[in-house]
Amino acid sequence: MLVLASCEHIPTAQQKRNGPTSYPLFFKMFQIEDLKKESLNETVFRYVKLTNHLRSDAYRSFSDLNKLVENIH
Repeated sequence: MLVLASCEHIPTAQQKRNGPTSYPLFFKMFQIEDLKKESLNETVFRYVKLTNHLRSDAYRSFSDLNKLVENIH
């Protein structure tokens, strides 16, 4: 299962001290064959714009995501 979340950034002036910097807008869930790098990259490439910012949990299969999008954290 792969879950993608779209988040909205909270403007700095409205952020509370030590609070979140963004909030989720919606989620997309995908049942994929396996968690191999190729399967994950194919799904991300299909559903994520190349100019989007990505944030991941650094799972080892995400190691090539920086080749698919411009900004990854």
